[in-house]
Amino acid sequence: MDDHCASFSALLIGLAEVNALVWVFGVDRFLRVAQKMLGTFPLVAPLWKVIWVFVTPTILAVSSSSSSSSSSIFRCFAYQH
Repeated sequence: MDDHCASFSALLIGLAEVNALVWVFGVDRFLRVAQKMLGTFPLVAPLWKVIWVFVTPTILAVSSSSSSSSSSIFRCFAYQH
């Protein structure tokens, strides 16, 4: 049951959070906030931008689409859900 319910919703929630962070709040503003919290600018800031804008959303989108396309019917005891 964990494989059919929690993993797919967690991927979609994570994808929504990353998109909101990157496109609504803004990655530059997020880096400035991180600088205020840490006291120094995050190391390799351009790398973090690329990871937050392209790599992470792509990985989450591919994972959620492959998870939804390979889903099977869940059976618990003799009952099909």
